[in-house]
Amino acid sequence: MTHAAPVGYLAGSLVFATFCTTRMVPLRALAIASNIAFIGYGYLGELWPILILHAAMLPLNVHRLRQAVLLERPCVGRSRKSSSPSSQHVERRDRRQNGAGAIPLGTGLG
Repeated sequence: MTHAAPVGYLAGSLVFATFCTTRMVPLRALAIASNIAFIGYGYLGELWPILILHAAMLPLNVHRLRQAVLLERPCVGRSRKSSSPSSQHVERRDRRQNGAGAIPLGTGLG
């Protein structure tokens, strides 16, 4: 076994763990750890396509993790239920249809 093999097994295990998660934030955190492990594996084993692929995917996973964290945080003045991405999509659609300053229906104002 080469010195790169244990790092490769770790990276593969982290990828497998991402398939076992059900929530987006842990999935992205595991994906980031996997990317870092695969970058190390690619470097140690001089496997440049693997290193390049995971170096390119790392910033994408970091970006998506930030988005997921922001979506999971409850918004001030809203219930956790109403801050879901689907309800935000409906509010954006309502504003587009009713004008930029329109208040979406069902916001509880008044």
